[in-house]
Amino acid sequence: KTDSIFLQGMEGSSLPIVVSHGEGRAKASAKKMSSLAANNQIAIQYIDSNSHVTELYPQNPNGSTNGVSAVVGAGGRVLAMMPHPERSFLAFQHTWSRGQWKGDAPWSRLFKNARVWLG
Repeated sequence: KTDSIFLQGMEGSSLPIVVSHGEGRAKASAKKMSSLAANNQIAIQYIDSNSHVTELYPQNPNGSTNGVSAVVGAGGRVLAMMPHPERSFLAFQHTWSRGQWKGDAPWSRLFKNARVWLG
């Protein structure tokens, strides 16, 4: 749970997402990571197939500390993330789902939340 305007109503979700990078990782001092965690600013983390946060490849493609893949700024209006939800927002982009999802995939909520916030 964060103050992110983008992630409202998505708390606790475990969603597949496209990653498209071989470089870049969230690196911060233990003090900074503790501060981000204490202020609910760690918005998204990579998890393994048992829903445990992971730093291991391939579930965490770049080995980012504490599996961090997105952080939210104070106030919730800024979301900095490494994966690509814009490549995962339609059901047909999730070929593994074998047609279980129709139309929008769960990541579309991120974009709809932004639109709602804009009014």
